[in-house]
Amino acid sequence: MELFDRLNNAFLEIGLSPKHKSSLIYTLELLKKRNNRVYEHSLRVGLKGREVERFTPDVKPNTLFYGGLLHDIGVVMGEKDHHIKAYYMLRGSYNFSARIALNHKNSQNRLIDDLSFTESEKKLNNYCSTLIGLIDRYDELTNQEMPDNLGVIRPEFKAIIRENLILEYGFLQDLQENKLGLLIDKLYKKGVF
Repeated sequence: MELFDRLNNAFLEIGLSPKHKSSLIYTLELLKKRNNRVYEHSLRVGLKGREVERFTPDVKPNTLFYGGLLHDIGVVMGEKDHHIKAYYMLRGSYNFSARIALNHKNSQNRLIDDLSFTESEKKLNNYCSTLIGLIDRYDELTNQEMPDNLGVIRPEFKAIIRENLILEYGFLQDLQENKLGLLIDKLYKKGVF
């Protein structure tokens, strides 16, 4: 099934209103016109985020879906600092996703965040940002760096990718992020990754 068909199915499954669906599709179409590769990457990250949500009970439904779809939307305005551009584009309409877009690559950007979230919302958003960063990196490894000519990940590469993700995300200093190594293992065992 093509990515756009999978996206439409996801919209149907979550019961997205026609207005909200049109807004998201319009936004994503802008990205598609600017950079089709990043558009497809964003759809994959959003759809994979939806799968990962099943294994993260602390995360509200569709948070990673929307965050993944919109995390690179700033590319519409250019590649350089696209995560900061995404933050300013999404702020006001998609505040939680705006903060995910800003922080999904690293935590240094959390300093420029001017949205008012409670401490518990910030903690949850930081966790979601890390998860989108993980899914983003997974997609980079599986769809841009290591697939064979059919787009299928060979088993030996799956093991390399798993180890890479655990090294990058599973053993970070923050206690909450240490859980990511266990989550990565679970996602592999369940066939999500």
